[in-house]
Amino acid sequence: MGADLLEPFGLQPGRYAVCVGRLVPEKRADLLIKAFRQVGGDHRLAIVGDSSFSDDYSRHLRDLAADDPRVVFTGFAYGATLAALYQHAGVFVQPSALEGLPLTLLEAVSYDSPVLVSDIPPHLEVVGKGSSRHRTVPVDDLEALTTALRQMLLADRAPDPVADELRSAVVSHYSWDTAVIELEQIYLRSLAKRRGSPGRHHGPHQGTSRADDIVLQKGSR
Repeated sequence: MGADLLEPFGLQPGRYAVCVGRLVPEKRADLLIKAFRQVGGDHRLAIVGDSSFSDDYSRHLRDLAADDPRVVFTGFAYGATLAALYQHAGVFVQPSALEGLPLTLLEAVSYDSPVLVSDIPPHLEVVGKGSSRHRTVPVDDLEALTTALRQMLLADRAPDPVADELRSAVVSHYSWDTAVIELEQIYLRSLAKRRGSPGRHHGPHQGTSRADDIVLQKGSR
């Protein structure tokens, strides 16, 4: 599905690695390009994203890849095009040295893309102990990244219940619905503290939500 959206970038399903995100130094796209250049073969590397007040670094990445036509810079991608880039990747790679909770990794796992990430805590929070389709390498380790990248690009995808379970766990736990509910609770706790009486707040009035309860109590003062 959507494989035709890869054609403008010269990509074929399963025959490329993909990295998605802003082109900033902490995401270590330079390390990925260096590793990919050592892999050899006819696979391709798609760098999806562009400068984020980091034009010098963006130019540095293009210089690193200048004599390797297998490296493709797509610019930012959205919607169906981005979904296709995730869905048909041979491996999603994120060798970052610094991340928050990485939405790009969550998206890659949700599309069942094989993933290869550095072993920083935010990545481990998502992939845990990993699986045959979810692997980690030491941060800033070029040799380890090169070896794992080569292995994952050449690997046949075999059934793996652990990988399927990890994907299901990520999809069920990380969602915008869950994020909205948890954010609402943070706001409600903050409002209760500002009222200076968290001990008197025992939950919503019957038939109202917790948010409505805060509004009703504020209006009655």
